[in-house]
Amino acid sequence: MKILHLLKSLHTGGSVTYMLKLSAGLIARGNEVVVAAGTDDARPALEAMGARFHRVTMSDLSFFSAAGRLAEIIRDEGVDVINAHHWTAGAAGYLAGRLTGVPFLLTVHGTRRAYQRWLVFYWSPKVLVVSARGRDNLIHDMGLAPERIIESFIGVDVQRFAPGPPDPALLTELGLDADTPVVLHVSRLNATKGHVARVLAKAAPGIATSVPDVTVLIAGDGEDRPRVDAAAATANAAIGRQAVRLLGMRGDVPALMRLARAVVGTASVAMEALASGVPVVAAGKYGYVGPVTPDTFDAANAVCFGDHAAPQPLTPEALAEALPPLLDDDTRRELGAWGRALMVEQYSVERMVDQVEAVYEEIRWGR
Repeated sequence: MKILHLLKSLHTGGSVTYMLKLSAGLIARGNEVVVAAGTDDARPALEAMGARFHRVTMSDLSFFSAAGRLAEIIRDEGVDVINAHHWTAGAAGYLAGRLTGVPFLLTVHGTRRAYQRWLVFYWSPKVLVVSARGRDNLIHDMGLAPERIIESFIGVDVQRFAPGPPDPALLTELGLDADTPVVLHVSRLNATKGHVARVLAKAAPGIATSVPDVTVLIAGDGEDRPRVDAAAATANAAIGRQAVRLLGMRGDVPALMRLARAVVGTASVAMEALASGVPVVAAGKYGYVGPVTPDTFDAANAVCFGDHAAPQPLTPEALAEALPPLLDDDTRRELGAWGRALMVEQYSVERMVDQVEAVYEEIRWGR
């Protein structure tokens, strides 16, 4: 089976990470993958796994012309299924599917406001979502029938993200000791998600009151970085040392996870931390969810750990209260073992690929 994935861009983010993991799993099973997007950021990773890439601009005003280009690619490549992972890419993919007769699937990686239901014409017969909140949004705000929606999940590469000792070379690079209590945050620092990094930086003095030698590492970049830098500088001045450090974009996130004692994050980052045996405080662009435990996991996962909804606003005080107990060795070991087992047993990439591949086969043959 040959699958065409469509994205508006390949900038680092949740939908791109999801697509890369899914593509690698599909290729490992003998399928072929083609990707079309408006930027080529992840092209080396795609080509390394055996996928082919086409650069196609799919902006809000160009999806009609993009549909024509995609139709050419679909015919030339012999595509069997089109899977769009972005709303604008979905419009272009829907039209290209109509032009070529190739089945189309829209995967929704987030939520939309109710008024937008009148702007979306490109629903696929079945729609894939990655959270329970996403499903509720499609039913109650976008008006889709429940039977059209398939709830999936964000799979984790549990071999790549696994517990282990800190990398000595990484500790040396960062000037840390193996026993330094590290709080890690990994995210794009853009207009919608940079807020979490800023609040975490503001929380650092409060965390340091309970854990004096704590270090907060923020991995990521984007247009909100200057504001995060400013928040970090203010926090460091209050603490009296460089306790909050911005690392920029990193390609060694699994190694960063292995030196962390707690992670603040959402979506893929939260799942990867759990797979790495690291406790998680769920906090995202919608607000604060809290420590992820056996009692709170289902509720946190339902809202994508704060990326699709949250029960309360995110504040420095909430993080300063939640994080110190997770840095305790016994608590960390207990939650780490639970999270690792859960990810391996129920949320591996292999299980995700099983489900999505079955959906492809269903729509391919019109079942």
